[in-house]
Amino acid sequence: MVTDHLLNLAPQFGKPKTATVGTDRLSETVLSPTRRFSIGYATLPGGTVFLRGTIDWSSRRLVWEVTGGSGRYARVTGTVVRLSSDVNPYTKPAYYSLSLH
Repeated sequence: MVTDHLLNLAPQFGKPKTATVGTDRLSETVLSPTRRFSIGYATLPGGTVFLRGTIDWSSRRLVWEVTGGSGRYARVTGTVVRLSSDVNPYTKPAYYSLSLH
């Protein structure tokens, strides 16, 4: 299990830049030395977003599918993308972009 604190890179959710806006929690199953199946959730103001995906840590761009949510995020779909110049999965900070439909 991996748990992270989520911080604003820009003002949003009614909070200023650098404010804590939520947490995420992911569980990973090792498929190969670089591939993992990951499932988890991100708790944000107003609800929770559920996500899952098979990710490849050899890529500099990791993508999870948003499979639904609760609260204001009920019935959403979309993606979570980890943007990083470093492929080390334990490097902090990591930058994520959430796109919802």
